[in-house]
Amino acid sequence: MPLPTSKHFLSFLVLVLEERHQQAVFKSRKDRSSPWKVATFNDLTRHVGWSSAHWQQTLTAAGLVQKDIVGLWLTGRKYDDVVNIMAVSAAGFVPQLFSVVFPNPEVIWDLLSASGAKALIFDTQFSAQSAPRINIAPAAAEDNALIVHCSGTTSGSPWLILLHHAWVFAMMDFKFTGALKLGEFEGTDVTNTIRSLAHVGSFMGKFFPMLPYTSIILCSAFVSAVYAGFTTVQTSSMGMPTDELIELTNTCGLNCVAMYAPFLSVHIKATQGNPTVLSALRNCHQILHTGVSLNAEDENWAYDHGLPITSMYGTSETAPLMTSVLGRNPVDRLLRFIPGCSAKMVEYISRDDGTGVDAARLWEVVLPPGQNDSPHPSLFGEDNLYHTGDIFEEVQTGLYALKRARCANSENGLTKL
Repeated sequence: MPLPTSKHFLSFLVLVLEERHQQAVFKSRKDRSSPWKVATFNDLTRHVGWSSAHWQQTLTAAGLVQKDIVGLWLTGRKYDDVVNIMAVSAAGFVPQLFSVVFPNPEVIWDLLSASGAKALIFDTQFSAQSAPRINIAPAAAEDNALIVHCSGTTSGSPWLILLHHAWVFAMMDFKFTGALKLGEFEGTDVTNTIRSLAHVGSFMGKFFPMLPYTSIILCSAFVSAVYAGFTTVQTSSMGMPTDELIELTNTCGLNCVAMYAPFLSVHIKATQGNPTVLSALRNCHQILHTGVSLNAEDENWAYDHGLPITSMYGTSETAPLMTSVLGRNPVDRLLRFIPGCSAKMVEYISRDDGTGVDAARLWEVVLPPGQNDSPHPSLFGEDNLYHTGDIFEEVQTGLYALKRARCANSENGLTKL
């Protein structure tokens, strides 16, 4: 695959769109009683091309120039939402994403003011215009690609996270597949939405932190899934019931499942005494759980009964960094770095803070600057490293177990898991 001249993350995506044509890229429906609407890779190319031309003309006429920040306040439940996000970015603007998680307009205006946004696009329809293809605006790897928001559990309100094009492409290029394409399988990979399509995880790819403070970005994959050749199936809710999960495996070929661990526990319990549910989950390529650690009893039952489950570690600022692997060996459950990521371990200097961490040698995950997947430069400390604050024990060489995670509810920013 030839490399594009622009470092805009969408320029890499266009190459994949041009290759796959009629394969389904997204399946959605209004509700569970409605028929499925299928968009192909070719449809996505045309729709983003039309929309990009529309927003280029509209925003330029309003006095905006390329690299200006544009807010998008969307429902997150429509295929049109991801089309519009991609289109605004392709036109050379920096999307700032909002969804129904932000019901208060005052919060949105405050965040738009904080970022210096020049316009706000809110959920509405617009007429398609002719465009021969997606025209991608030039961009440097270090230019801002997106602005997203963390949950605000620390300060009481969401805060801005700047993402540059190289960082987004690192997510597309190796972090997504390093988390949700473990193993070689025949046929199309089909994954599901978890949450709003207007959050960072849904737009760029699934983020699967195991930590509660990053739950805001745990959403449905799209841009990274497109780049990896996946089909995405829309669910009715992030806690889809077991009968819907079975329906999606049967009618849409869902085989790469991703969901919050508490919802997976519901499905695991449903398998006990129900061979139909057990067979459906066993036949998946991979079941990735996220948000918090899976209940130990449910995790053990899943491994003992052949469910292909994995877990993953990452943060809002870093995207996925570590993952377990498929298999039934106890060491398969341990976390290891995703190949290609720049994160590393540094020895953690323990202190008597009353959290009860034992005397084992502990490590903290840090990232260096200057790499494609490095967080924004503003986040680095005096030692020129980005410190996650998340502490691990090395169980075997290169294999880790999470010991403590950042938590906004503790004075020192850490809490024992």
